[in-house]
Amino acid sequence: MELSYPRRRDDLSTTILPDGYITLFCPRTNWAYALPPVAALTWELMDGALSIDEIASAVRKLVANEESQLTDDIVAVIEQLNSLGLMASQEAALPI
Repeated sequence: MELSYPRRRDDLSTTILPDGYITLFCPRTNWAYALPPVAALTWELMDGALSIDEIASAVRKLVANEESQLTDDIVAVIEQLNSLGLMASQEAALPI
């Protein structure tokens, strides 16, 4: 699956925790996933309208981090979410 404009699945429940983590609950599998703050910000920005570079830029601004490693970390988060089946199909995610 091409992930240049990643989009999260709409059928997952999201709960924001006080420490910046979020939990995702998948009703199909009854599994819950905990995402740390940077991954949580990435998740929230994955609406299919932003490219990976745009997501990384937005997260960098929000966490005041200019390190190039952050982009690699965000790509790794997106790939892991995809491997867990938490991403929507790419065809529906391409911007118009």
